[in-house]
Amino acid sequence: MADVKRLANMSTGIDVDSADSLENEESPESVCEACAIDKQNRTPSRKPHTRATKVGELVHSDLAGGGKIPKTDGGSRYVATMIDDYSQYTTTYLLQRKSDLKGVLRKYLEFMKTQGTPVQRLRSDNEGEYADHQTIELLEEHGVKWKPTAPYNPSQNGVAERCFRTLFERTRAILTSANLPIRLWGEAIMTVTYLKNRSPTTALDNITPYEAWHGKKPDLSYLHTFGCIAYHHVEKARRKLDDKSLKCQFLGYEGANQFRLWNGKNVLISSHVQWDEVVTEAEGYEDLSVLSFDDQTDDSPSPIKTTENAEIAEIADDHQTRTPAAPQKASRSRPLELESSEPDSSSDSDAPDAPDAPSGRPKRATARPVDYRALNDPWARGHNRGFASRANRVQIESDTPQTVEHARASPDWEQWKLAFRSELDAHTKNDTFTLETPPPDRRILPTRWVTTIKRGPKGEVIKYKARWVCKGFRQEQGIDYDETFASVVRATIIKMLLALAAKYDYEAEQMDVVTAFLEAHLKEEVWVQQPPGFEQKGPNGTFLACRLNKALYGLKQTPREWYATLKVYLISIGYQRVEIDHSVFIHDNGIIIAIYVDDLLILGPNISDIEALKLQFAERFQMKDLGSIGWYLGMHITRDRAERTLWINQSIYIKRAIELLGMSDCSPTKTPMHHRCQLKKNVYWKFKE
Repeated sequence: MADVKRLANMSTGIDVDSADSLENEESPESVCEACAIDKQNRTPSRKPHTRATKVGELVHSDLAGGGKIPKTDGGSRYVATMIDDYSQYTTTYLLQRKSDLKGVLRKYLEFMKTQGTPVQRLRSDNEGEYADHQTIELLEEHGVKWKPTAPYNPSQNGVAERCFRTLFERTRAILTSANLPIRLWGEAIMTVTYLKNRSPTTALDNITPYEAWHGKKPDLSYLHTFGCIAYHHVEKARRKLDDKSLKCQFLGYEGANQFRLWNGKNVLISSHVQWDEVVTEAEGYEDLSVLSFDDQTDDSPSPIKTTENAEIAEIADDHQTRTPAAPQKASRSRPLELESSEPDSSSDSDAPDAPDAPSGRPKRATARPVDYRALNDPWARGHNRGFASRANRVQIESDTPQTVEHARASPDWEQWKLAFRSELDAHTKNDTFTLETPPPDRRILPTRWVTTIKRGPKGEVIKYKARWVCKGFRQEQGIDYDETFASVVRATIIKMLLALAAKYDYEAEQMDVVTAFLEAHLKEEVWVQQPPGFEQKGPNGTFLACRLNKALYGLKQTPREWYATLKVYLISIGYQRVEIDHSVFIHDNGIIIAIYVDDLLILGPNISDIEALKLQFAERFQMKDLGSIGWYLGMHITRDRAERTLWINQSIYIKRAIELLGMSDCSPTKTPMHHRCQLKKNVYWKFKE
């Protein structure tokens, strides 16, 4: 009504008295429904929260990272923070997956209990990793009250959000100033956290978070410039004229008088360091814009590799979680593309007043010279050139789908559907699992599909194959398994057996156990998820999981249990194990069996004995007879039995590698043998006739 009254002074034809009567009839608290629906804005939250009065009373937590951030060499792509509200002390953890947050949170809560300052309240957003029922049960178990923010209100968790902005901004800055690879962001953010806890903040009155937490002033006498030159004293045995130190760059702090250094390939931990803080490697900055604190959406699956466990390391009087020192790869982690050997036509066409190309024979394009010093010297400038760097940039594209959804979108869906169905039928026939409702305290291991196209010696497609496998890297020793072993015959033994077959004209046959691992029985009680894309619900929509009756591909103990099953059977039919290699069995009739997990190489002087053995195998296991040896473990084997000779080559593998490296059109070159190399006949022992 105030606007109506002001308008009366600016125009004619408005009766202010009627407006006053309208105002008197309506309640001053009434709300215009149309305005509320169409004009409402977010209500600002300006009221500050009540600060905690002691350590552990309130902890702010958040998780950042995702697919846009490159992995560290330990496989981490996420960062979790725990900020104590009273002291503003920050604890940082590096995670490989969002699902690792529960383990990190458990370690932090247990650590706070051991310090005599148990956490009372935890404030975080309402994302799935915090709202998970297992995480909520963990908080209730430790007596922690969870205080989630309202949906789409990150400002209510402003302490943690602002902390991430500070950490990532400083991380980008120090990586740029030191010219270090982006994949070292994990080392950098841990160092930033370490220094942040020892720096003044406006949230505290003339003290640092370290002093508010520990009750004493921090000692800063041992701090050094991030990325400065550090000479690491070599402790290993040296020859008289070898170098006594190794040139590195400083990354961070490990413990009392211990520092983390980078030598261009690996992260080293050293206590004997000579510093040169005047010189830093600061040329050729990388694009660090991918390091952003708001990239929290993509949860990309990691390759099955060695996991990087976030273990609490009590660093001097700190307790940050530090990534274990792991080997560093030779090139930078950010996505790169192969350098194009052709000019960019679009850029040429846009150039103003471009001169016409000269007529006549075109000049041959010359390749950029390779800086061979840069291939071996990590400190050399321009190390993005050369074959080693280009080979590492190649993004290998798999021609097989990774999920059932991808397979359905594939033009070969009919073949993949048969492969999936064949695998599930095999599990049903072998009674691999039983669908049951899992106990509430039982850990359920995740599963996935692994697909491959088996090809012949000429690259032709032989079979579409799908395996339902368990993610065994989630297993814990003593809970899901005890011992591991895989029966893999040594390459030298394979070559020796093939030499025997060539010399004595032995029969060489192959067999494949179709569902080898499904024949083995488990000693432990193991629960896994249902095959992705083929899940079933119980009565009333209850959740069901697979209780394994037999071994499954991917479990750490599966190869060992399969070998034990096969060994018992071979001994029962008269075979003896060779002590020099437990993957080789022999019989009195001269037959030799070499085991490579589920691939069997059978040698013998008499084909009838081998055929009888095949029938015995077929009665006990589901076998596939591959006939005479010709394609074995990726090797193309050719025999000339009349001349008693045998050739082995891997031409298909070499061609595939050349294609993936983008070198299909490269010019071949000869590599001469060393001129002093002498070849002698019969240098190896002679077999007894």
